[in-house]
Amino acid sequence: MSPGITASNIILEIRNLDENDVDSEGAWVKNPTGIDAAIKTLFPEPIEIGAMEDAIEDIGKSKSSSTIGKLIAEIMQPIEQQYGAEMRKTLDGIKQRLEADGTDRAPELNQFDEGANEKLKDIFPGIRIRLHVPTPEIRTLFKDGTIRVFEEGENNGREIAQVGHGAQRSIQMALVRYLAEMKAATSAPLVARTLLLIDEPELYLHPQAIEQVRLALKTLAMKGYQVIFATHSPQMIDKADIGNTLIICKTIGRGTHARKRLSDAVNETIQDAPSQVRILFELSNLSKILFSDHVLIVEGATEEKLLPVIFHRIKGYTLSARRIALVRIDGSGNIVKAMRILDAIGIPTKALVDLDYAFRDARKAGLLDGNDTDINACCAYCSSVSQKCGFTLAEDGFPKSNEIMNASVAFAVLATHKDLEDNILMIHNKLKERNVWLWKKGTFEDHLGIVGKGESAWAQCAQDIQQNGCEISIADYAGIEGLVDWIDTE
Repeated sequence: MSPGITASNIILEIRNLDENDVDSEGAWVKNPTGIDAAIKTLFPEPIEIGAMEDAIEDIGKSKSSSTIGKLIAEIMQPIEQQYGAEMRKTLDGIKQRLEADGTDRAPELNQFDEGANEKLKDIFPGIRIRLHVPTPEIRTLFKDGTIRVFEEGENNGREIAQVGHGAQRSIQMALVRYLAEMKAATSAPLVARTLLLIDEPELYLHPQAIEQVRLALKTLAMKGYQVIFATHSPQMIDKADIGNTLIICKTIGRGTHARKRLSDAVNETIQDAPSQVRILFELSNLSKILFSDHVLIVEGATEEKLLPVIFHRIKGYTLSARRIALVRIDGSGNIVKAMRILDAIGIPTKALVDLDYAFRDARKAGLLDGNDTDINACCAYCSSVSQKCGFTLAEDGFPKSNEIMNASVAFAVLATHKDLEDNILMIHNKLKERNVWLWKKGTFEDHLGIVGKGESAWAQCAQDIQQNGCEISIADYAGIEGLVDWIDTE
């Protein structure tokens, strides 16, 4: 079966299995009579809300196949339960007045019957007729129900077709929210699930409304509804649900397929449970990764704030335009773990790291050989110049913070030494082959030429870039330009 195929071309076939679930015939046959009815019982017709379909047809006309008709049928259930007996009593009175076998038929109907039968007996003696006006069932009364829209000051209201797409979509989603609230308030046992299918529920809605719709759908999911929706909005994915969200993508090689869920990738990639929980929590705050083709991981707030501005200024288009998600992962030890998880999902990932990460963590993470000669050379050099430069060495032989100099400054000082230039370049190139970019001067701030971190420093740098351009405002423009080209290379 192919996407877009017509219903008439869909053929259901079955095959028989023995008591051990082994195929006893080896061939598929057309389904016997009665299977269709059984399937309809197991899988009831869903409530389907499309994205770009005719909204007027869908919510302005109450039919069994329209959204408004199905939702009204769901919403009216409590009315039938509470007032059914009273309404049936009223309808029974109408039945006795209008139907052919009524005991208290309207005189006008009896008069019609007598006059018509006088004429009939001359033509066909022996038979009689009665005018029959069938009384509707309770549910039939609601089948012509629809929605009228009233604005403040209006008394007559308007048809759905007379309001904009945003209002139409809002009314659709409002009915879903109302249904969710009704289901949340009931304690009735679950009889059967209702399937609710929505394509792009966020369409035409403002951000606050999207949040309300998401909460309503989640309520329905906990009250007997099987809710399935497709979305292009990160606001429709709560961070608690990111791990179980399916990403559907299309590639030339594989066609349309589902990527591995984030929670499955975490469990397969990371062995110890505490790390699984921590990494999943980190990634669950980054819903934008679900809507991107590439991910760029950073560990600093400066990269998060300024790199999008610099990329846009140099390239003329944004990271988002290239479907690149820039995400910040706290803790350098989590960077490679996150890269492996995203790779397991099928999202190509790159990362930016400071010089101290290369010296301390790259070998532990498996990015560099455990006995890397360039790392060893840098460690030996640190030992020889530590007193002269004024920094203290940690147990691993690399700088640590002291009262005079913090570790990040010490690494930046080391990066200025010509004796380490070739070693740092070699380390940079080795990490680059593993999709990791090393800040050769120490940190991103050292390449930018800005002092300090914080909103004021970031704002000043961004303003300088906007007013004067990157070549003038950035100290190591060539290095940053090389980084931007590397990010933009698939």
